[in-house]
Amino acid sequence: MTLLDDVRGLQSDLVDVSTLAQRDLVGVWNQVSDWDARTATQVVLTATPEIVDQYSTVAGALTAEFYNDLSPGSTYLARAAVGPPAAQVEGSTRWALGALYRDGKTSPLDLLAGSLQRMVFQTSRNTILEGVRGESGSTWARYASASACKFCAMLATRSDVYSSKKDAGGTRGTRYHDHCRCMAVPVRPGAVYEPPDYVERWTEEYESASKASDGSTKSILNEWQKATT
Repeated sequence: MTLLDDVRGLQSDLVDVSTLAQRDLVGVWNQVSDWDARTATQVVLTATPEIVDQYSTVAGALTAEFYNDLSPGSTYLARAAVGPPAAQVEGSTRWALGALYRDGKTSPLDLLAGSLQRMVFQTSRNTILEGVRGESGSTWARYASASACKFCAMLATRSDVYSSKKDAGGTRGTRYHDHCRCMAVPVRPGAVYEPPDYVERWTEEYESASKASDGSTKSILNEWQKATT
């Protein structure tokens, strides 16, 4: 098996974990959907951190095992990252619950499910990043599936250049959106990262879009989108 095979295997496991987390969230939502808004909000605010903690712990453990299995002879052992901080969980939950008050159309449950998925994957990504920072000579790459959005595709064209947040362009390289399944791929000392074949096409498209743009990221992505639709 190649590194990419292992990454895709972990990605599949994380999708399963986040799906189970969302199932539990839906169960809570269905329970309180007919309750008064104040009581329902309090129940969701109480239940969501528990769900995030449970499934983030699983995601972190799976990812630490994945990291360590990539180099079984190494004395360096990665540890699972802690889950998202309480303030982030509460903030995301309150933001999602406020959807109906903002436009009266967006489903708070859809937003809750999206942020829950992001936080589960976030724990996995943080486990990789903390492992890379702790292991001398390690770098990481951003893996994006063939159907990824242009922003994720752009970051995936940069191969394994990332070794820290600074190398990733401030925080840009570590930015992910809801429902994003991009993976942080550890490239441990002595290993070589071979990106998927379609990344070569993305690189060509990105370079063409750059020439047609004003140089800003927004302009590049807009030109890229126009050229491929």
